[in-house]
Amino acid sequence: MTAASWIHSTVFQAPNLKLQSGVNGTRFDKRLSLLNSIDAQRTALEASATGKTYDQHRQSAISLLASQKIRQAIDVNRADEKTRSQRR
Repeated sequence: MTAASWIHSTVFQAPNLKLQSGVNGTRFDKRLSLLNSIDAQRTALEASATGKTYDQHRQSAISLLASQKIRQAIDVNRADEKTRSQRR
């Protein structure tokens, strides 16, 4: 089989895009809405902090909330399966 014929005979198959057991469409939509809300708040915090003088504690709080490390730390998708199953 030539490369050209292999390319034309290969069919693309999307990965399994099913929701996890126990997560229905409504729950998924709520999670997505919460994530969008958190992202919007983080963006607003970052924008409001630009060019303004804040006291040390307020600036620390904004930095903490905008931190990529903190976002990763609270990302439930990064938790092990045992922890995730306890929250269902």
